[in-house]
Amino acid sequence: MMRPIKWIATLSILCISACGAFAGDKEDVQALMENGVKAFNAKDKAVYASYLADDFQSFSGVQTPLLYETKADWMNFIEGLWGLPFVSYNQQQSLIRVYNGNSAVINGYYIFKVVNKDGSLTAHSGRATVNVVKSDGKWKIVNYHFSNLF
Repeated sequence: MMRPIKWIATLSILCISACGAFAGDKEDVQALMENGVKAFNAKDKAVYASYLADDFQSFSGVQTPLLYETKADWMNFIEGLWGLPFVSYNQQQSLIRVYNGNSAVINGYYIFKVVNKDGSLTAHSGRATVNVVKSDGKWKIVNYHFSNLF
């Protein structure tokens, strides 16, 4: 039988370890963003689309100034980009603010690179704002807004 002090010490270590294993909302949103970028750069349609809300919208500002009013419109645009020889997106200096445990705003800077069909490289950089919401316990991206730097 364990002595009370050993038992309390063991229990304390287990509790501290378990508490550290649970991420907060900010960490969950950061993971959503990182995994979304990885899926985009890997051209993994199913995984990338799974991070977008059904009512997703976007002002791309990258390659086109259009408003994409539906998730399907956005995915058609993305699939067109993925038809190019190389596509890469990187977001830097992301600042995440979570509100009421069910919505978040992420601001940062992006670098977007494509190799066009003629082999030329095009690079865009600018600002990105991403809005996410928690629905049924899962964080989803509801809006992207990209704008080029001056």
